[in-house]
Formats: sequence, structure tokens, C-alpha cells
Amino acid sequence: MIPLNASIKLPSRVKWYALLKLIVILFLISLPVLLFSSGAWFIFLCILLALLGVPIGTYLLLSISKISFLIDKDKITLDSGILSKKSKTITFDKVQNVDSRRSILARMFGLAKISVWTASPSQIEVRKGNSVNKADLSLYLVKDEARWLKEFISAKGSG
Repeated sequence: MIPLNASIKLPSRVKWYALLKLIVILFLISLPVLLFSSGAWFIFLCILLALLGVPIGTYLLLSISKISFLIDKDKITLDSGILSKKSKTITFDKVQNVDSRRSILARMFGLAKISVWTASPSQIEVRKGNSVNKADLSLYLVKDEARWLKEFISAKGSG
């Protein structure tokens, strides 16, 4: 259970999950060069990955450490941002759907992604003539906390 009316940070394993995900993505991008290149390209790739990976990883870890959320009986508020602080509040009576997903990598860390959907027009994005819906709010939480939050929001939204 997540305590109400208390500002909560994301679990520390979210940082490790995000960092491992970044490493896997960088590895997959570099795999063709690693397999089909000479020694000079390998050195160039290592330098390039270090120059890209270290700043991106640092930013990722800093931004995750600055995310917090607060749940009360009527709403959830998400605060984020390193230099520019953002705050987003969603009242439970506006929630239309709460989704919980667990990728293979997230399961390794015992995490689940909670996505909250409302009828907000800002969640609809048009790409190449097709509309893509994005959640109004998404959080990675420990599996049991994610399950509790999904049930809590669903009960408040329907009640």
C-alpha cells in the first residue's frame, strides 16, 4: 500500500532498470559495427558510445531521482524535472482507464508500469495520418504497489 498525502519518490530499482535499458539499446545499436568492422571502427564506436552514453545516462538518473508523486483521496499529482519543474494533477473522477504492463526487463526488476488515461485531447498524437494515444500519466512502481494503485484509482473512478 502506498501512503496517502505523502510525497513519494520512485523506487531506486527504477534507476537501475532505466540504466540497463539504455545499455541494452546502445549495445543493440552498436552491434552491427562490432560484428562487421575493423579495430579502428571499434575504438571509434567505444569513444562515441562513451560520449553519448555517459551524458544520457547521467541525465536519465538525475531526472528519475527528481520524480515524485502524491496520492490523496481525490487525485494523484506527479512532480518532475531537473531545471524546469513540472507538476501534473489528475483527479480520479476524470480517469477513464488505468493500465498496468510488465515488460521482460521490468519483471527482472520486479517493476510494473502504470499508465493513467483520461479524456484529455492532449493524449492524442497524430503521426503519419494515424492517431496514437499516449497516457496522461505513467509511473514505474514495484509490482505490488502498482497493483494497489491500479485498484485504488479504479475504485475511486467508478465510485
